[in-house]
Amino acid sequence: MKAKTKKHIDLLDGESYQIRKIKDNRPYFEEVTLKSGNGYFLSQKCTEKYQPEHTYTFNLECTKCKHITDVEVKSEDLYQYHQGKYIQDAFPYISQATRGLMLDGVCHKCWDKMFPDED
Repeated sequence: MKAKTKKHIDLLDGESYQIRKIKDNRPYFEEVTLKSGNGYFLSQKCTEKYQPEHTYTFNLECTKCKHITDVEVKSEDLYQYHQGKYIQDAFPYISQATRGLMLDGVCHKCWDKMFPDED
């Protein structure tokens, strides 16, 4: 049996998808339903990779300047985020600026232009 290594999926708000996991050398599936309001990145296309680690790579385009940023998250962390974990706790390995892009679709440079620091 040939193992899959990549799968393109569209994650849409309110739809369910399954995460394949292995425990005690036996495969099982966990179903996840995407919740409304969990961030801009959940409405974007992504690539699912199974090996060497199960991850999702989101191609996020800033809604202001159109700059593309690729963000890779671990499958288990995405699952935890869908279960209600805060973004900074689910993805601590992703910078604060990139997590901002994931939530609202605006890169840090555009955010700084929109909301400059007041001296």
